[in-house]
Amino acid sequence: MNKELPSERGQILVLLVLALMGLLGFTALAIDGGMIYADRRYMQSAADASSLAGASVAAQYIEDHGYKTLDFNCSLSVVPGMLADAEAAAQLKAQANGFIDIPIDDTVGTEGGPDYGINATCNFAADKVEVLVMISKETDTSFVQLFTTEPMRNTVRSISEAEPGFTAGSGSAIISTSFDCATNKGGVKFDGTPETIINAGGVYSNSCTVFKGSTYVDVKEGDINYYEDSYWLKTGACPDPDKCMVSPEPTPVAEYHPITFATIEPPVCEDSTSDPTVKNISVSTGDDTTIDPGYYGSIRMTGKGILTLNPGLYCVSEEITVGDGEMSGEGITIYYTNTDPKSGDGIFITGGLIKLVAQNETPVEVTPGGPGSVEDMLIYLGKDSDARVELKGNGGSYFAGTVYAPSSNIFIGGTPDLIDENKEVVFKTSIIGYDVTVGGTAKLSITYEKDMDYSVPASMQLIQ
Repeated sequence: MNKELPSERGQILVLLVLALMGLLGFTALAIDGGMIYADRRYMQSAADASSLAGASVAAQYIEDHGYKTLDFNCSLSVVPGMLADAEAAAQLKAQANGFIDIPIDDTVGTEGGPDYGINATCNFAADKVEVLVMISKETDTSFVQLFTTEPMRNTVRSISEAEPGFTAGSGSAIISTSFDCATNKGGVKFDGTPETIINAGGVYSNSCTVFKGSTYVDVKEGDINYYEDSYWLKTGACPDPDKCMVSPEPTPVAEYHPITFATIEPPVCEDSTSDPTVKNISVSTGDDTTIDPGYYGSIRMTGKGILTLNPGLYCVSEEITVGDGEMSGEGITIYYTNTDPKSGDGIFITGGLIKLVAQNETPVEVTPGGPGSVEDMLIYLGKDSDARVELKGNGGSYFAGTVYAPSSNIFIGGTPDLIDENKEVVFKTSIIGYDVTVGGTAKLSITYEKDMDYSVPASMQLIQ
């Protein structure tokens, strides 16, 4: 006899219903989760835009008032007004993004403070302005409430920072960016000059400072600084103590120079492959030559000629060599573009009567520039170029503007005037090199001129 079993037909419907309910549940959670995520992303973008707007106003405020890193601090009387303007700009941007009721509240971001509002502060430790924006908002959901009665709230925060700009020299006339004192490369060295007077600005070395033989260095206004993990020393005998002096005595400092880790963007040169004016210039005895700004392979003076550079930017890819004669250019910038120079390539102004002056727009000493010239930048070699730079000239020569060659060996000095040996070689500049040697046989007058020091503007950035 066969035993009849109960029918199993219809069980698949139960399983299908359960599966569909699960799928619908996951779909609902995915929809709500997507809404929560989309809300949060929009809120974060709005907070970032708001804090950046406030920091941008603060940076512009600092720039308009002429403050740089050396002279800006949070105790200045202009700071409260700057913070108020930054908060107002941040609030306006937040409102433009739909957060109409966001308040300005100095307790936002503090322990126990609200999670919705704007607060601009000045960080006394770093002398930088910080703009904090916090946004908190509930997201409307459809299915999450099936699992919880708690509202779905997103809270985001954004902090942007504004800091003053800096000048390349930041108060120093001679700067070495190297971190060590390897043989003939690194530090600041004074060698053989009968008299070097630094009228303002002083010396700042990231490594050593060395004075050789009968060196006479008198810093009238400023210091001679070297990094505390390095050293300073005098070497060699001094035959006449009255003609040997280092004043003031070098002192250690705990920080590297501000220019060390900064990047100054290069001037903009025309493309040498498409510029038909690319040429090599050679000036010999008796020549009287005037050239216009542009892209050059080389500029050479081989005799007692006269070379005049019209105002503007000179991009040179091989070498500049001046051994004698007269060379002058006002309102100019020289950019050595070669990042892989051959031995012997570089800038070698080793004699002659020289007058080179950067573009300058300050009321005290206005020097109009020309096409492509960069205000206050006389000579530029980027961090990726280690070409040698020599700036000597005869007595009466004059160099004015920033010399920026942070990876290069720089030699500055000169030779006395044949008629008047008391004529000085004058530098009104900040000289920035990996290794800087001051030498020659002429008297040197070096002055840090703030108004002729290349200026990097105030900046702002999103930090959180």
